[in-house]
Amino acid sequence: MKKLLRTVVAAILAWPAWLLLVILLSNTVGCGEKEVLRPCSDTDVTVKKIGNVELQFNFGTIAGKTITFINGNDRAIGLYVVDHVEPSIVVLSDSYTGSRGMDIKPATFRYGQELDITVVIYKTIGGTVVSLIEALGADFLDKLSDAWVEQRFTATIELQPPEN
Repeated sequence: MKKLLRTVVAAILAWPAWLLLVILLSNTVGCGEKEVLRPCSDTDVTVKKIGNVELQFNFGTIAGKTITFINGNDRAIGLYVVDHVEPSIVVLSDSYTGSRGMDIKPATFRYGQELDITVVIYKTIGGTVVSLIEALGADFLDKLSDAWVEQRFTATIELQPPEN
């Protein structure tokens, strides 16, 4: 066993330092890059999972485009989706959805658009704080107290049209 360990250590030490650097960098490059989502057809749904929340971008409902979100957490969440290039364009804002809850909201998004998604998971909070969160309005994310937030997840996606 000692001989095998020595052989492995010797092999690692024999690698050129630049090769080890390349391997280390290749494992970190790509963090924070956008994910491309592409439905199979114009009437299909494309799905993004973030922070144990499933977001379904539906391009072809009777009511137009919608985002369905399913909260798989045992705590309430807040969901905020904005245009990546112009963050003042709010695609979806839902300040409070209860644990294991879901909702379907009409939303304005298009193919080729990059979106920034933020999911906040709230700490266990009382009814008064819930009322305050719900009263914060569409730009609730900027007004949230860190004392109410247990975790925050962010992602950038790009919505692409189906390949024909």
